[in-house]
Amino acid sequence: MVMTIYGGCEDRFRGLEKQEGKWVEIFRVDVHCAYLGFQATNFRFTLNATRHTQVHIINPLVNRLYMDFKNIHEIPHMNHMD
Repeated sequence: MVMTIYGGCEDRFRGLEKQEGKWVEIFRVDVHCAYLGFQATNFRFTLNATRHTQVHIINPLVNRLYMDFKNIHEIPHMNHMD
């Protein structure tokens, strides 16, 4: 899976501490290529995280969880991100 991270995430990530226990949006991602079973869409998938850096990706077509990661370093091509 290849993702493009859009700018402006620094401010949203700093606001994460104030919303402890809630899922808040920190990134928007475009999926350029993916494994079989991944439904193609023209909408951006939403990448969310908690205060403890748990991450999940929301499918915009059905507004449901698509993927879940224990931390942002498990996401392909994002292991260099802090």
